[in-house]
Amino acid sequence: MLQVLFALAALLPLATTLPAFALHYAVPLSLKAMVDDGDCTLPAAYTVRGIQEVIMNYNSAKPTVSLTFSYDDASTSLHTFCQYNSTSVNVGPPGLTARWACDNPTVQFIYELEDSKLTLIERACPEENLTRHFEASDSIPLKDNLRCSLQGANIVCSTDPTSYSKNFSSLQPSPY
Repeated sequence: MLQVLFALAALLPLATTLPAFALHYAVPLSLKAMVDDGDCTLPAAYTVRGIQEVIMNYNSAKPTVSLTFSYDDASTSLHTFCQYNSTSVNVGPPGLTARWACDNPTVQFIYELEDSKLTLIERACPEENLTRHFEASDSIPLKDNLRCSLQGANIVCSTDPTSYSKNFSSLQPSPY
């Protein structure tokens, strides 16, 4: 029994350097030291709730689309509301797929209407003054999970299930 206690005590320093949440991607060496020192908590998992897509004036020559949802990341204690509509401004770099910022710009998303896919992007270590930033990302396929109804001249869709909890699957350098 005493040997087991000694073995567990020997592992204690290792446990204090491990991230609080399991990561499902490789951590670049440029971030590893900050994570090990406790200066940065990397995005690990997220929850998206209340996804609603509205296609307004669906049978007109120019229907408009809006998308709303809430975003939570327990690993970084980040909570924000996200929306896309006809007045949204692309915050991504020119020449790449359009990105839309959430109320907290640390979180951005790509919404692919044709493929009905939502890609979530969270900047890693946003408080750090890095020469090259990194972003955690993951996608949610919505196509088979949208439940839609006709409400006047609009098609209103929400997802079933009403929330998605997933792990980030990638950590890559930011394109800007």
